[in-house]
Amino acid sequence: MNSSRLVVLTSLGCALALLAGPAGAATKKASTAECAGLIDVFRNKPSASVKDEAVTEFAPLVKTYWKKGCPADLYNKQIDPALRQRIEAVAPPPKAKAKAKAKEAVDEDKDELDVMGSDEENEIEEHNVKVLMYVNVETPPPPPVRVAGRMTKPPGPKITVRGPFSFQSNISYADFLLIVAKGVGTRSANCIIRAEMQWRFDRPANAAKRPVTNEEGYEAMITMILTKSKDYAITVSIPPPTKHVDDVVSFVMCATS
Repeated sequence: MNSSRLVVLTSLGCALALLAGPAGAATKKASTAECAGLIDVFRNKPSASVKDEAVTEFAPLVKTYWKKGCPADLYNKQIDPALRQRIEAVAPPPKAKAKAKAKEAVDEDKDELDVMGSDEENEIEEHNVKVLMYVNVETPPPPPVRVAGRMTKPPGPKITVRGPFSFQSNISYADFLLIVAKGVGTRSANCIIRAEMQWRFDRPANAAKRPVTNEEGYEAMITMILTKSKDYAITVSIPPPTKHVDDVVSFVMCATS
């Protein structure tokens, strides 16, 4: 009798271990900034201004939005209701029934426990492409001066184009910063001004700039790049590296080449 109980308890423990999955396998919940970046292309835009091709092209971003557990209220507030209907025809939001069905499938077949997402969702994460990047070093213009009682119109920023640099889309955020640091002419990523760093696609020429000021912004950038089928070319805009440092060692590292 005791032996039978031991077998039952052992089986139950194994089942719970399988359901829990390997340590660290749970999907990291996205921050509000990353969630906003994933739907940025549709935010605050009337449905009439968004073409059907754009809805189809950027639908994988919305799928990733739902997969990362981003809030529905942010999605509903930021996207026009008519546009939401068009998006959800391609990338429907998750439903409670779908989650229940997934749990039922786990109970029926333990061998499928590792496959928690659809092939289409996993494709975004597994896809890896070569990205071509230019770095625009934007030096702020001098302050305007007063001439004959009037303020002169300040010139635009001086832009120095560096590159191209190439990298694989699966590199880490730290490695990406090292490439940007090389682009601005410094040997340390600690010297670049991340708070003002922006990126955009090279095509179309009027593509909007988006912030890439932290790791969440970098992940959102990579996600958007992987939705494209070609033209993996981007431009990163950033001010010159800072020279306001606290010690001589950092000053030498931040000195431009």
